[in-house]
Amino acid sequence: MCELLTTGFVRRHTPYPDLDGLLLAGRVDAPALHRLGGQPLRDWDQFIRTTTRHAGWNALLREAGAEWLMRRIGIVVDD
Repeated sequence: MCELLTTGFVRRHTPYPDLDGLLLAGRVDAPALHRLGGQPLRDWDQFIRTTTRHAGWNALLREAGAEWLMRRIGIVVDD
């Protein structure tokens, strides 16, 4: 998850300085998110909707994945 949700990505897309800050503010831990797979916790999904411009956790992950792919193929993404 850290490879997708880099510090730069989290800073650009949330009001938090890094993934740890985002998780702490949302009162969820990384293992809980890993266990979810594509099924977000209702409270976590609502937290993402209210603190970011994304429609929910899956939307945030999709954008993070797109940026990750762009970095992998050599298209520069600020990080």
